Amino acid sequence: MDKRDQLSFEILSELNKSSNQPVDVNEIAANLGLSAYKLNSSLEYINNDLVELADTQNAHVIVISKGIWQSENLSNLIVQKIKLAYFNRSQLFPAFEYLMFYDEVLTPNQFLNQSYLSRAALYRNIKSAKSIIKKHLNLKEFGSAANLEFRYRLVLFQLYYNVYSGLEVPFPKLNDLINDLISDCEPYFDRPLRLSQEFKLSVFLRIWIMRHRNQKINTDSVVVIDKEDAKYPELFQKIKKTLGRKFALDHAEMGYLYGFLLAKQYIKQSNDHEINTNFPLASKLSDHFIDFIEKHHIIDAPMGPNLKDGLRADLLNVNLQLTSFYIEPTTFVRENSVKFFKKSYPSFDIVINRFLKTFEKNEGFTLDRSNQINLYYGYVFALINNIPAHSLTERVYIAVDFSQGDLYTDYVISSLDAFHHANIIIEEKASANTDIYISDVFAQKLHLPQLTWEDPPTPSDWEDLGAMIESIRASKASALFKTYR
Repeated sequence: MDKRDQLSFEILSELNKSSNQPVDVNEIAANLGLSAYKLNSSLEYINNDLVELADTQNAHVIVISKGIWQSENLSNLIVQKIKLAYFNRSQLFPAFEYLMFYDEVLTPNQFLNQSYLSRAALYRNIKSAKSIIKKHLNLKEFGSAANLEFRYRLVLFQLYYNVYSGLEVPFPKLNDLINDLISDCEPYFDRPLRLSQEFKLSVFLRIWIMRHRNQKINTDSVVVIDKEDAKYPELFQKIKKTLGRKFALDHAEMGYLYGFLLAKQYIKQSNDHEINTNFPLASKLSDHFIDFIEKHHIIDAPMGPNLKDGLRADLLNVNLQLTSFYIEPTTFVRENSVKFFKKSYPSFDIVINRFLKTFEKNEGFTLDRSNQINLYYGYVFALINNIPAHSLTERVYIAVDFSQGDLYTDYVISSLDAFHHANIIIEEKASANTDIYISDVFAQKLHLPQLTWEDPPTPSDWEDLGAMIESIRASKASALFKTYR
C-alpha cells in the first residue's frame, strides 16, 4: 500500500475493533504510534474512501465530541474491501508483481503494456520493491535456492489469500485453467470442497502457476509418496495433461501440489506412517499435546481410543497449518473472544497457554500474536469438540433445594440448562461434592457458597449464579494445575 492508504487502513482496522462504539482518538493514536494531529488530519481522507469504495454500505466515521470518534456501519467486510482497493491502486504493487511473476519472461518496458504506471514510476517502484523483498526474504536465512522458492510461494500465497479474501481472484486470466485443475482433483477429494476451501485452493494454484511460468521452479521433494497410494499417479497424469507440455510438470512440482492437498486434508493420507513421514513436526506436536492433557488430568478418566483418535485428528489438522504451508489469519480479532473461552473453559485455557509456552521453548519456534491466536482457537475448538463437558475435572456441583416442593425445584433445574456450557452437575440435595447451594432459605449447616433466590429468581440472581460458576471453575482449574506440575 501507499503510505497514506496504509495509515488509513490501520486507522479503520482500529475503529473496526470498537464494533461501531465511541472510541478515544488518543487511544488509537497511542496504538498506532501517531500524533492526534496526524490522526485527525486523516479523517476526511478516510470518509472520502468509504464513500468511493464502499458507498452501498453507507459506512462513515463521525466526530461525537472533541477527541471521540465513532464508526457507523463499518464491518470486517468493508475493511477487507478497502484493503483490496488500496492494494490495487498502490504504485508499489505492480512493481512487486513484476518482480514476483514476470521479471524472467518480460522486460520492464514490456510489462508497462499491462500496467497503469509511467516508465519512471515503474522503475522507481521496482527499486523500492527490491529492497523490501531483500529485507524480508533473505537467501541465507533459508539455505538453498529451492528452500527460498518454497518460502516465496508460501509468503505470496498468504499475501494474496489475505488481500483478496474471496472478494475477487488474482490473475483472472487463469480462471478457465484453474477450474479445469480443480475438476481434475475433485474425484480424489475426501469430500466436496466448501466454498472457502475452493477459494484457498484456487489462490494456491494461481501462485504456483504464475511462479512456474516466471521460471521459478521448485526442485525439492515436499512429500514422500507411499507406494500403495493409487491416487498420486492417476492425479499426476491428469494434472500434467491439463497444464500442457509448456509447463512440463515433474514429480517435484507435483509433490508440491500434492503436499498442499495432503496438508489441508483435501486428500486423506492412507495411513499414520505416511502422515508421520511427511509431517513429522505436526504429528509430534499432536501427540505431545495429548500427553500434556493427560499429564495434567483435566478429565476424570483415561482417554478412550475413540476420544484420543478423534482429538488427535483435529489437533493434527491445526498443527499442519503451522508446520506446513500456511496458517490462516484469525477472524477472532477482539480480545473479548479470548476472554469468553477463558471464562467458559478455564482448564482448556490454561493447558493450551502452558503448552504453547512449552512448544516455543522445546521446538525453537517464536510465535507472533497472530499465530498464537490461531493455535489457541484451533486447540480450544478441538478440545471442545472431542472432550465431553461432563468428563472435565473442573465441573461445578450445584444442589437445588426449594421449600415450594419438587415442581418448583424441577423448574429451576430445567432453567439451569441455560448454563450447559458451564459444565455443571445438578444435585437434588447437598453432598460432599456440592460447590453451590441454591434455595429460597439459608442453610446454616452448610459451609459453602449459597444463593438465596426469590420466587421466581430475578435476572440479577441468574447473573450472580453465572459469576459464581465462573469463579469456582477457574479456582478448580488453577488448583488442578498447581497439583500436577
